[in-house]
Amino acid sequence: MEKVSWIIVDQCKDCNYLEPQPRRKGIFAISKENGRYMKKTSALERILSLSERVSGARHFWGTGSDSIPTSKRETLYLPILAYHKVADAPEPYDPSWVTRQLFAGQMAALHAYGYTSISFRDLVHFRKDGAQLPSRPIILTFDDGYECVYSVARQLLNTYGFMATCFLSTDYIKTTKRCDNSWDADDSIWPASMMLWTEAAVMQAEGHNFEAHTLSHPFLNALHPIQAYREIAGAKAEIEKKLSTLVTCFAYPFGSGFESPFLRLLVALCGYRAAVSYDTGLASLATSDLMALPRIKITELNSVDLDPAHPEAFFMRVIDPSFALPSISIDHIEITDAWGNSSRAAFAPGDRLTVRVYAANCGSAVNVAASLQISGNAGDCIPAVFDSHPHADIYKKPFAHGASLGFTYDVRIPENASAGKYRLKFSVHDAHYVLRYFISTDRPDTLLRIEPTELAH
Repeated sequence: MEKVSWIIVDQCKDCNYLEPQPRRKGIFAISKENGRYMKKTSALERILSLSERVSGARHFWGTGSDSIPTSKRETLYLPILAYHKVADAPEPYDPSWVTRQLFAGQMAALHAYGYTSISFRDLVHFRKDGAQLPSRPIILTFDDGYECVYSVARQLLNTYGFMATCFLSTDYIKTTKRCDNSWDADDSIWPASMMLWTEAAVMQAEGHNFEAHTLSHPFLNALHPIQAYREIAGAKAEIEKKLSTLVTCFAYPFGSGFESPFLRLLVALCGYRAAVSYDTGLASLATSDLMALPRIKITELNSVDLDPAHPEAFFMRVIDPSFALPSISIDHIEITDAWGNSSRAAFAPGDRLTVRVYAANCGSAVNVAASLQISGNAGDCIPAVFDSHPHADIYKKPFAHGASLGFTYDVRIPENASAGKYRLKFSVHDAHYVLRYFISTDRPDTLLRIEPTELAH
């Protein structure tokens, strides 16, 4: 079948808008292959007919992998992360927020493990022209256009050298008077402000990208085709006008509509070269439909601290299912004084002691950095008396599968240490110290008591 590319025009002029003329009901469709106008009573009928012919519209935008040189395919999968809002103190129970602390940890992890953010334009050039991509590409997307992306996320993105791709619902992005999120019936119970065009311009000047998310964030499947066209095409035109940029990618509101061959085709007819859904998963660089790319929704559950009960939610495992994870446990802990005596019940300020933690790994072999902190017991306002990080951490490269290792820390209790109960906190991190694989729980052998010298000896 001959490959064709279609745009919609009215009878009066070439344009990218579907605006039926009140005096002339006929609408033309033009083939860019040969430049011939073909009159139809409805261009949308022609689109529907075409979508049936191209079997899900895949051939229309050429998603086959035959155009991708194998020599240029440095990685098979592309994680496209989907965020909404980032804040210091998110609203309780709102799943669309992540905390600044968690977002900072996620960006630090991506940076440490060599990920490079790319744009959808980069992805399209790779698929269409065989352009090079970095060895670990990632796309960081933010939906709707919330102000916190500018005021909170932007600073952390810039710190680690990442670019954001922000999908804007342009009816709610204003020039001076800021909108709130009252347009979203489900999310408006957690108030949030929207971005301004001036803030978007600042981010764009810093290298971030802005793409389209319709005019008013509707369910596209529920709209008349002409309304859907206006939502999809209008947002693209507004962003290109306000920011003087080329809009390449579209995000389906609520992730709804990507499963419709007609809507995918309509998005392409509006001039988009890629589109994202909320169909969860990693995008394949070779085979994913460019007009229905899957994304990974990131929430507070996707921590950089490993929860052994839910390894599938661990941030690095979410973006790379093959990411190696250990399974660490403590066998026992020994605390001895300077003379090797392990029967001491209490220690005094100025005492020297040795803490040996014996731990096992029944998971994957990984390089680790192990830390020890001795701090006030829960409920006691007592500062830490020892922290091995960063200068006295113990590195094991690797901590092999099936291994049982001892981690030894030489501790001197400060002369000004307050009397009271203390707890040993043993934690195991990756070698970059951006992920935490294990932290000791409340065990009897992690308790330590400090008393005045005359009582401790």
